[in-house]
Amino acid sequence: MKGFLLDIDGTTLLGAEALPGARAFVFGLREAGTPFCWLTNNTSRSREDWLARLAAAGMEPQPHELYTAGDATIDWITAKPTPPRVYLVGTPSLAADFEAAGIALVDDGPELLVLGYDTTLTYAKIERL
Repeated sequence: MKGFLLDIDGTTLLGAEALPGARAFVFGLREAGTPFCWLTNNTSRSREDWLARLAAAGMEPQPHELYTAGDATIDWITAKPTPPRVYLVGTPSLAADFEAAGIALVDDGPELLVLGYDTTLTYAKIERL
């Protein structure tokens, strides 16, 4: 194998715990020098939150070993010659990742709408659209 892409929820972790064999698998990959990357489409947590969650489960994650749906969206937006003004429907931690990347989050006059898995969703957020 040249490398592995690993899901997090329900594949590597179940809740806050590593699934049986997951830690041994990850450490075996590192020992063998086999590249891998954790992926997640769950945008309810920030990149730092995911790293902390993996660390708490004993995975010793390195930042380069994780790529989130938030990261992919940020990369797409920041690759634009003029990054658009964004209305984000997402959690405060996702918003912090966007802001740290220099993306302008606005309530009025957005040029782009980004919908994430928002555990803080309210009617007020939807009404603004």
